[in-house]
Amino acid sequence: MISPTPHIWVPRTKIIEPRDPLIVGVTAAGLFRLRTIRPGGGVVKDTGWFPNLITNTGLDMFGSGSSLNRAYVGTGNSTPNVTDTALNTQVAYGVTTQSQTWLVNQGGDARYCQMTSTERISAPGSAHNLAEVGYGSSSTLFSRALILNSEGIPTTISWGADEALDVTYALRIYPPVDDYFTTMTVAGVDYDVTIRASTTNAWGAFQGGLGASIFVSSNFAGFSGATTVYNGTIGAVTSSPSGAYAGTTSTSASSYVTGTYFREGQAIFGLTAGNVPGGITAFRISFGRGGNGDGSYSYGRHFQLGITGGGTGAIPKTESQNMSIGWRTLWSRRSI
Repeated sequence: MISPTPHIWVPRTKIIEPRDPLIVGVTAAGLFRLRTIRPGGGVVKDTGWFPNLITNTGLDMFGSGSSLNRAYVGTGNSTPNVTDTALNTQVAYGVTTQSQTWLVNQGGDARYCQMTSTERISAPGSAHNLAEVGYGSSSTLFSRALILNSEGIPTTISWGADEALDVTYALRIYPPVDDYFTTMTVAGVDYDVTIRASTTNAWGAFQGGLGASIFVSSNFAGFSGATTVYNGTIGAVTSSPSGAYAGTTSTSASSYVTGTYFREGQAIFGLTAGNVPGGITAFRISFGRGGNGDGSYSYGRHFQLGITGGGTGAIPKTESQNMSIGWRTLWSRRSI
């Protein structure tokens, strides 16, 4: 297990012991929209948007980095349950992606980053009255929902024998809006830690598919910019820490354990890394991979940690010391 809080060491001498975990967390939710398409093009019926339930296996997919690329539809009408692993009565699925869009939404407490993907299912050859929909992979159901009307009441949509069906799924990741407070002990000195989301107006969403969206992906496991130290103070949730800054030597992530809904990460600062004048008073942690909406990508989600107390109020990392910082990323479902 990765050590959850910062520690500094010189060769053969450990001088920092962790006290409490450094925890960062996000919540996730999704929406569906179904549209039937006439043979010559054009929408016949449109359900509008309605919410889904992310399953337990869906939460596991965040940890394992699995990709979502398959829409399912069926005629079953049982109430969605977190333990669902399939639709009640599946009649078709689609994997032909029509479009994908990325969105960063800022403003108020409903900040989120979002990826929307539309999969087309070919005309079925026989009519169906669809009542349920799901999204996932070829072997895993990420989410399931009953089709709802504008008043949130279960309904059906008639899917004609010669009509194509577009299933659109929007997956949102929400940063926390409140601070989290903890403590850590560095070389026998207690420090207070304020954990806060960072640059929420630039959180990216899921470049390369809906999977690997919560935690650090393999693409960023070794990037030194993923965790940065500062000698200033943390800012608002839409900004970053202030002051001089320095990057890491390397970063890594633990393996995901099914059913836990968290992963741990660690950044290593070697002798020449992480040294800022006056000592370290803030960290910024970035993880996951996010699309920027223009085909490029960058780090996905960001948090900042403010360090106070401990005499000088700064962690005294110097060029004679190595340091590591570990954290635990949690995720859970939320309602829209």
